[in-house]
Amino acid sequence: GTQHAIEIARQELADKKIANLQVFYEDHQQQAQLALLGFEKLVDRHDVTAVIANASPVILALAPVAQERKKLLYNFAGVSPKLRSLNPWVVNGAALSDIDGAALAGYMFKKAGLKTAAVLH
Repeated sequence: GTQHAIEIARQELADKKIANLQVFYEDHQQQAQLALLGFEKLVDRHDVTAVIANASPVILALAPVAQERKKLLYNFAGVSPKLRSLNPWVVNGAALSDIDGAALAGYMFKKAGLKTAAVLH
């Protein structure tokens, strides 16, 4: 999913002669320890300037290292409100759950007239 989307974007940028990006991948398997190892590998081996990651626990674990190593960490799917203001090196590209949840609840109740809901996680 994500890797395929990134490859499409990378190719489109190259085809339009906007940027010729090198992209490297590490799989954190939703585990903070694997994410830390992958981050260090990407930075040390490939000297990347930015790392794209997901999952709130992963972003929380990577934030201090991103700041220490001065590498941009782009969060594309973590939604915990704890991610709101970690440090200047973390950019959230996803709506965090407190804002997103309030907007969804408002829509469901006020616009759709729904009075019950369930959450599957």
